[in-house]
Amino acid sequence: MPKGKKNCPSCQKEHGARKRQCECGHVFGRKQESNDDPVKQTKHPLGKKYVPTPGLWVFDKEKGMPPIPTPEDMPDGPMNNQEVYDYCAFNGAGDCIMEYIPARKIADPKLRKLWKKAHDAMADAWRYLTDEHETN
Repeated sequence: MPKGKKNCPSCQKEHGARKRQCECGHVFGRKQESNDDPVKQTKHPLGKKYVPTPGLWVFDKEKGMPPIPTPEDMPDGPMNNQEVYDYCAFNGAGDCIMEYIPARKIADPKLRKLWKKAHDAMADAWRYLTDEHETN
C-alpha cells in the first residue's frame, strides 16, 4: 500500500490517510464490534431509555394516531391507579398483569384484588393452551 493511504477493512476500498469514514459506513480508528457483543440502543424512538420487548404493540400505531407516551419509572412503593393505567396503555394490560406489575404493588385494594384474579385466570388459560393442565 502506498504511503499515506489506507484500506477499508469492510469493503477493501483505498482511501487517503486523513479519511475518517468510508462510503460503506466503516469509521476508521474505531474499535470493531464483534457479533458476540450485546447491542446497545442509544436512542429510543419514544424518547426515554426504555427498551421494549420485541413486538411491543405500541410501535404498530396507525398513521395519524398520537404517540403513546412512555410511562415514568416504576415507583418503589405502591402504585396509584393512574400509574397502573399509564403502564397498561404503553405495555398492554396482559403484559402488565403477567410480567411488569405484581398485585402487591397496587395501592387500590379493589384493583389489587381484580389484578390478582386476572393474573390467576390468565395463568390458567396459558396452562390450558400449553397442555400443562391435568387431563381427566
